[in-house]
Amino acid sequence: MIGDGAVGLLAVLSAKRLDAQQTIIMGRHQARTDLGRELGATEVVSVRGEEGIEAVREPTRGHGTSHARLRTGPGRRPPQRRGQPRRRRPV
Repeated sequence: MIGDGAVGLLAVLSAKRLDAQQTIIMGRHQARTDLGRELGATEVVSVRGEEGIEAVREPTRGHGTSHARLRTGPGRRPPQRRGQPRRRRPV
């Protein structure tokens, strides 16, 4: 999940309810990412850009994510999103 706001946290909770084996939340607000862990996130990435892409590839053994939550907000895709999903599927 890219983002630790309400939509990102809801996506973490939804993924957990759908029995996701691994859920990575990207965010820089510790209180929110801590809540994300409580809701089911297995990993927290607190960096952005290329550094964020690499940080997500570590727990996925270099493969990146298989799914990504489509974000709300401005229409442009953040750099983290461009470098991750192997398949584009909304969750």
